Amino acid sequence: MSSSKDEPVSRELLEQQARTWLVKLTSGEATDEDARAFKLWRARSAEHARVFDEMRGLWSALGPALREESASAPISSRRWGRRAFMGAAAASLGYVMLRPVMRGSGVPGFPTDYQTAVGEQTQVSVGDQATVALNTRTRMNLARTGGAPVLDLLAGEAEISSRASGAPLRVRAGGGLIEAGKARFNVRLHERAVWVTCLGERITVTCQGQSSPLIAGQQIRYDDAGLGHPRSVELEPVVAWRQRLLIFDNQLLSEVVAEVNRYRPGQIILMNDAIAARRVQARFSLDQLDAVVALIHDAYGAKVTELPGGVIVLT
Repeated sequence: MSSSKDEPVSRELLEQQARTWLVKLTSGEATDEDARAFKLWRARSAEHARVFDEMRGLWSALGPALREESASAPISSRRWGRRAFMGAAAASLGYVMLRPVMRGSGVPGFPTDYQTAVGEQTQVSVGDQATVALNTRTRMNLARTGGAPVLDLLAGEAEISSRASGAPLRVRAGGGLIEAGKARFNVRLHERAVWVTCLGERITVTCQGQSSPLIAGQQIRYDDAGLGHPRSVELEPVVAWRQRLLIFDNQLLSEVVAEVNRYRPGQIILMNDAIAARRVQARFSLDQLDAVVALIHDAYGAKVTELPGGVIVLT
């Protein structure tokens, strides 16, 4: 779906690419990477944006007909009709649809001890050593080294209450290590970056041979570039997910949308760069995330286009 900016692109090719993006975005399996790639494609030229809007309008116009066909069809054939429509669209482009991306679940052949699905939260006990609350789309394994438990955070976010009185509880995440005695802390792994926040007592964070202690109210970030420096943070936004809330304090609207996308199926795609750069102070319930779309529409005048599969495009 990419083409060189230096090469002229025919109207026919643009229409094919636009229809391909519609198939992908409405598959229900669009990822953050897909959203970024689509945004770059649409921004290549005014013609790219115009052709996509035309194809989206045609898609929307077909919606009532598809719903009517589905309602009148026998129950056993309704899902086939939807799949046939999607398959025909893909086939007309000579486009082979890939298998859905695994999101928030274990990968076949690589079992995960603890995992949560989109929007799911759960709590588990690690013997008498710790209690672990898992946020949405989180995967964690449990191992033991010399009899002491070691938690491997593979993706997502967890709040850990350690009760270790002998050897410290160890948590590995994204190339780093957290060690805790009796302490409470939050660990978030996104792509290749990790944020560790001490919520109570004291912990130690190590990455690439560097170590830093953290006390309650401090947070540190590390990634492939190494370990950052501790900083003081407000704890309420960090732990708000435990009360099924999202709290944003002077954050970019693009960051708000990215965070909300972790908790809902489908995807919210924010196409308006000016709106994306606005700063936001807001509080949302995880049970009412549609309020985010309403806020962007009402407060900033964004146009809302709803597509199948839980995809919402804001322009």
